[in-house]
Amino acid sequence: MRVFRGADEVERLTHAELLDQAGRISSGLLEAPAEAGGRRIALVFPNSGEFLQAFFGTVAAGAVPVPLPPPLRFSSRQRYGQRVRGALLRSRVGCLLTTEKLLPILRALVAALGLRTQVRSLAEVRRGLPSWAPVAPDDSALIQYTSGSTAAPRGAVLTHRQVVANLGAIRRGLDMREGDVSASWLPLFHDMGLIGCFLGALSGAIEQLLAPPEDFVRDPLTWLRVMTRHAATLMTAPNWGYSHCAQRIGPEQARTLDLSRVRVALNGAEMVDRGTTEAFTTRFRVAGFRAEAMLPVYGLAEAGLAVAFPCLGRGVKSLRVRRHDLGEGVVEPARPEEANTREVVSVGRPVDGLEIALLGADGERLSERRVGEILVRGASVMVGYDEDLAATGGAFHEGWLRTGDLGFRFDGELYVTGRRKDLIIVRGENLYAHDVEALTVEVPGVWARQAMAVGVPGDGTEELVVFAETRTRGPARCDVIVRAISESVAGTLGIAPRDVVLCRPGELPRTTSGKLERYRGAEIYARWRAESPARFSGRPICSTG
Repeated sequence: MRVFRGADEVERLTHAELLDQAGRISSGLLEAPAEAGGRRIALVFPNSGEFLQAFFGTVAAGAVPVPLPPPLRFSSRQRYGQRVRGALLRSRVGCLLTTEKLLPILRALVAALGLRTQVRSLAEVRRGLPSWAPVAPDDSALIQYTSGSTAAPRGAVLTHRQVVANLGAIRRGLDMREGDVSASWLPLFHDMGLIGCFLGALSGAIEQLLAPPEDFVRDPLTWLRVMTRHAATLMTAPNWGYSHCAQRIGPEQARTLDLSRVRVALNGAEMVDRGTTEAFTTRFRVAGFRAEAMLPVYGLAEAGLAVAFPCLGRGVKSLRVRRHDLGEGVVEPARPEEANTREVVSVGRPVDGLEIALLGADGERLSERRVGEILVRGASVMVGYDEDLAATGGAFHEGWLRTGDLGFRFDGELYVTGRRKDLIIVRGENLYAHDVEALTVEVPGVWARQAMAVGVPGDGTEELVVFAETRTRGPARCDVIVRAISESVAGTLGIAPRDVVLCRPGELPRTTSGKLERYRGAEIYARWRAESPARFSGRPICSTG
């Protein structure tokens, strides 16, 4: 594994070195029985070799790793403290491992939170001789906290058997082979970064290129140059990552790259947008990127990670459907010239060891061309949520995991249409938040395609509120954007927003993995109304701070 900061390689770790360092860390943890032997150990690291050593050191000690984001990922120290406190308390974490640099920050934070969790660096626990504790296949291997896009984060408990099953499905689904080089900047505390990229590459015995997510956000061109220089064959990003590349890297810069070796470009962790995949493919065709390499996938932490993959080498397959019928739960294919349609992307079929079903609102199983909640069962589905019997009970239906995602099957393949909790029902009409946002981001003046649609309580019904980020200033110019968003949404979907809120770049609430936290939208909207009542006069509003 190679770790990069910008264009520079700053770390290199072989599998043999990783095994040795994990054993030495295990020795130090095993010296303190309260910190090992099945106990939970939080890991707070940036993307680095230290995270990997700490992860396997914890596993080697018979303890259970609980990966958590480092504080530098958050703009709000208070909110970060709340998230960490919730995970440390719920998972009964006795020890937190981190870097020397973060050690004083996290010790002060843990003390301020009133917790007894020990905060230690790897240097403090690393010993001279390696040792390993025995573990069984059905022992807990990992507590993976969800991203919290529709609710507060919960810890999905996965066993060694479940993780290994999903890794095998990933290897087979990608036809992983000798000579492959995997490239990722996704955070290692996130399931797609940890299981999909790092553990996936490790289990396939292939080389991995790793960078911090903040470097990618700041300069995606540098990251693609690293991929060019090291002939990456597998790349992974959420949909917004591909959009970020297409927007930030110009045609002349794209010509300096060579992405011809990329045979699979995984696109997951959020809704896949056909326009984004086409924009990326068009921009980087001059760099040798092939449209056939783009692979929209579906997964979630509660299922280990991977749930559905398409066939390799076919590119993006989509279906244009009538929007109104889709809102009613029925799939009706539409002709290209029809108005008020939506293009939905296929994520393929279940990976090895998993099954998929669809659940209707009345609890019935649905056939093809009907929209319902996606259910999953099989070899890698979690044991349950850590220390949360109520949430675990609500997560399963007759032995199937309820994903909270909506979708349908067409010709045997799965199409994801959105989150169940992101469905906004206005006067009996079903609106997908994703549809509203897709219309909003096309309006000139909306910054970097950043928008969020939520439902808020109204007079006997939900009402639609749209948030959009913009750099535009001045009431007159903002009013133009507000009117354009309102007209676009109302003209296409038949429902006018109650309010359109313009905010500064970076103000939309997001999870640590970059997903919109739509579940917080009503709360934020209510707070903004209370703080600035003059702005809310019954017409769409312009809020710029």
